[in-house]
Amino acid sequence: MALFDPRARLRAFTTQDWVAVQRVVQRGRFTLGQASAEHSLAAERLLAFLLCLEADELCQLYHRVYHVCEAHPIRTVPFRAGLPSVPFTCPECERVVERPDELSFDVECRIAAPDGVQVAVP
Repeated sequence: MALFDPRARLRAFTTQDWVAVQRVVQRGRFTLGQASAEHSLAAERLLAFLLCLEADELCQLYHRVYHVCEAHPIRTVPFRAGLPSVPFTCPECERVVERPDELSFDVECRIAAPDGVQVAVP
């Protein structure tokens, strides 16, 4: 199990935040929106934590792209590749997506370490 200690980079985190992110990473794979809601953790704080995890190569982050036509993601893009540009054809409804406001996004995290990540909690 990989030990992850980002405390120097995330000084504003409270003990409650650290406990919450420890519970989140134990899941192995999760979305930002779902994890922040389930664990009462601000999405901005969780994203900052995930960016630290990715910088240390302990996870991979992806943009999950949703179109108004479907409740499930129509595309998953590596986070570092950025958001998809428009126009493009939706693979579900085959309509041309011309405006970014036709899309919504979430961030998916996949823990890279096969036996998980242990977060150093103060």
